[in-house]
Amino acid sequence: MKKKSHCLGLAAVLLTAALGGMLFSSMIYAATGTEGRKDQSAPKKVGVITLHKATVPRIVTLPGRAVAFEQVDIRPRVSGVISKILYTPGEKLEVGTPLFQLDDASYVAAVAAAEADAVKAKANLPIAQAAYDRAKKLEGSGYTEAQVETAKSGLADAQATLKAAEAALTYARIERSWTTVSSPIQGYAEVTNVSVGDLVTSAQSDSLTTVTRLDPIDVDVLETSTRILSVRDQIEQGILQPSEKMKANLLLENGDTYQGVGTSVAP
Repeated sequence: MKKKSHCLGLAAVLLTAALGGMLFSSMIYAATGTEGRKDQSAPKKVGVITLHKATVPRIVTLPGRAVAFEQVDIRPRVSGVISKILYTPGEKLEVGTPLFQLDDASYVAAVAAAEADAVKAKANLPIAQAAYDRAKKLEGSGYTEAQVETAKSGLADAQATLKAAEAALTYARIERSWTTVSSPIQGYAEVTNVSVGDLVTSAQSDSLTTVTRLDPIDVDVLETSTRILSVRDQIEQGILQPSEKMKANLLLENGDTYQGVGTSVAP
């Protein structure tokens, strides 16, 4: 019985060794087969990138809003009653385009009165000039020194009166021209705030309308002081170099993009 058990143990050992050898052979075969498939696969493509030093722009995205280049509230410079509205809202206006017409009857009369005063002053000047010339010529033989000085003073007064009358006439004509209220800028006018027959006064607080120039326009953008200071430091250190021309893209509310080139200003 012991001999039989020994034989059975030896047989189990031999069987285990045989199985181990078969497993090892299978592993070798599998490894050999895998290497064979790797050798048969196509070589992989390799990309090559060459790096070099270059100057690149600093791109910043900022929120902003469009602002009119010019915008003016139209107010009358003289008082009067509006007799005509001379523009159509939404139409393009040029500099000097009439907008409103005020009743100018009183200003026409003022111009006529100023013209009369100027004519009178101009007519009195030669008389004063002749009186002074005669007094000066006859000084010491019919005119005293005091009389000569009086004639001289009369001449100066006549000259001053003429200048004042001419200045008053000029201002009266200017006031009459102000009865036609014109646009001081190019642009588009809004709907009027007044109607024909309304009384307006000089330098009133309420505007007659507003004229806005839309071409060109300004775009105000918001930037933090921290980034501005950082950019200044980098410029001083030579990390950043400001360029004369700066490209800007505006992303509008409807999704359209407007591209433009502007002049950069160092912060």
